[in-house]
Amino acid sequence: MLKIRLRQCASIGKSAAVLLAAAVTLAASPCRAATTGPNSPATCVDDATVGTEIWGFPTRAEVSDNSRAATGVDHQQTHYLKCTGFGFSIISSDNIDGIVVEAEVSYGGTDETLADTAVRIVRSGNIASGDRSNATAWTNTDTYLPHGGPSDQWGECWCAKPLGQSCDNPACGNVNNTDFGAALAASHTTGSGGSARVDQVRITVYHAVPTPTMTGTPTPTITATWTPSPTPTATASIAVCPASPAIGCAAPGKASLRLTDNSNPSARKFKWRWQRGTMQTGELGDPLRDTSYALCVYDDETLLAELVVFSSGVCGHAPCWKSLRGGGFAYRNSDTNENGIATAVLRVGAGTAAIEVKAKRGNLTFPMPIRQTDAVTVQLVKNLGSGLQCWTSRFVAPAQRSTHDNFEDALGRP
Repeated sequence: MLKIRLRQCASIGKSAAVLLAAAVTLAASPCRAATTGPNSPATCVDDATVGTEIWGFPTRAEVSDNSRAATGVDHQQTHYLKCTGFGFSIISSDNIDGIVVEAEVSYGGTDETLADTAVRIVRSGNIASGDRSNATAWTNTDTYLPHGGPSDQWGECWCAKPLGQSCDNPACGNVNNTDFGAALAASHTTGSGGSARVDQVRITVYHAVPTPTMTGTPTPTITATWTPSPTPTATASIAVCPASPAIGCAAPGKASLRLTDNSNPSARKFKWRWQRGTMQTGELGDPLRDTSYALCVYDDETLLAELVVFSSGVCGHAPCWKSLRGGGFAYRNSDTNENGIATAVLRVGAGTAAIEVKAKRGNLTFPMPIRQTDAVTVQLVKNLGSGLQCWTSRFVAPAQRSTHDNFEDALGRP
């Protein structure tokens, strides 16, 4: 006669019961608790369900590398930063006991008060209602704040199924699917304004496996496998801003920077000029073929914005890039590219070299305001496959103008 006695953690999965269907006697055995993670997300995006402040470069919250998603805050609430695709591969027999979401957060500024507004789980692609905000105030140093716990299911039901499948109960969420994740928003309450920053969002799943002990025959085992989430890496053909300003870049004799933010996206503008420098054509690479550029803006040492211009391509009915008489290249896109860049001019010369980049409209996302007491560095870098040359300008405080909607400064002015 078949006798089965199990001490359950929560419930016995169907596949575990099938595995145990053998003509043996099973003794009572304890449940084995397991954890998977912390795992990193494959995708982070800005979600405008709440708040007013847009997250710039949300994908930078996918990896802890001191390159942060950021948004300007001045007594305002941010949008959700929504991250999904955590790459879990938990076996179907496991019971999901709890979920811990950790956000590596900080603020840019001085004596600011910034804290969670809402931290919610993402189930089947939707932001759920259960809030697990951490009352701890954010600091100006990257700190992981935990949300949830080993036995906290966030008011939801969960299962572990093969990737792409739904749970037996359609109201439950599959932690293995790419639409599982977390979303967070923050609010600034005191201080003169600064930036909210997130270096990484990560998730750990706590699950339990009923493990029987068999007498007389080898013990069947149920093994959990873990597939780490992919880590984004820079490629030789796409320019990427370093986490902090690069050193050894060519400096100009004159430079200027103007930023205009506005509640009307069509009125946003960016203009950077690098003038009276020295630059040879060979240093620029060849954007007509395979050289891309990234315009990097830093508030002190923190990367605020990355505007990328890709090589070659067609803008409207003409090539995006063209060669300039006398040496250099020019980019023009009347519709603006995905970062809002409309024009870029790179002109060579000895003491007369110049760079000018303009961006505008709704595709331009920029954390504002910039504190007038902070130094701002703007750099243009190339993709790795085109060499290490770069061009920089550093605007030292105080700025000529710094308000909630505008920032203007210049160097080398008469």
